[in-house]
Amino acid sequence: MIDDNIVIKEIQEEKNVESNLLKLIDRHSGIFIEMVKHYVPQNSEYSNRDDLLSEKNYHIYKAVKSFDFTKNVKFVTHLGNQAKYLCLNTYNKNKKKLEINCEEIKLDWISFLSEEEHVSNIIKSDSKELLKKINYYLEKHKDERVKKIFELRYFSYKDNKIKPWRLIYREIGMSIQGCINLHKKTIKELRRIVKVNE
Repeated sequence: MIDDNIVIKEIQEEKNVESNLLKLIDRHSGIFIEMVKHYVPQNSEYSNRDDLLSEKNYHIYKAVKSFDFTKNVKFVTHLGNQAKYLCLNTYNKNKKKLEINCEEIKLDWISFLSEEEHVSNIIKSDSKELLKKINYYLEKHKDERVKKIFELRYFSYKDNKIKPWRLIYREIGMSIQGCINLHKKTIKELRRIVKVNE
């Protein structure tokens, strides 16, 4: 039987991190999985159970790094609480995101796509011409993944709502963060091509 405290202390001191972490993962994965399954329904609209479980090892590592010996709490309790807060925070964060109707794209594409407040130097008047210009840009983009990301994100989901990243990344063959980064990069490029001529 391993002593959790000794293993955790070594990890926090950057000693034998990989082998020690594997010991904790082997011993305590069950509590993390149990908490995620308890707090995240299988078909939750706001949290993806599979995504959280796929990052189990990383979250156990984070729990180790944040474990405080002075609080006189067992690591298994700390890990369970961390898993619980992770599930609840993910749920609340995603629930607060506004679901924007895709018809709004035609009113102000860049402001909508950037998911930020309106940018004053963006063309607003001729939305049809703007939409055409942006569609042409996406069609001709050298990275084929760009067009696919925008099609999936804004034009493929039920009830004209934005498709969540967790439902997109597998179809693109990238990580969620990779898709988000490419989307943000393209938004910056689009902003440049539709600037008002001064």
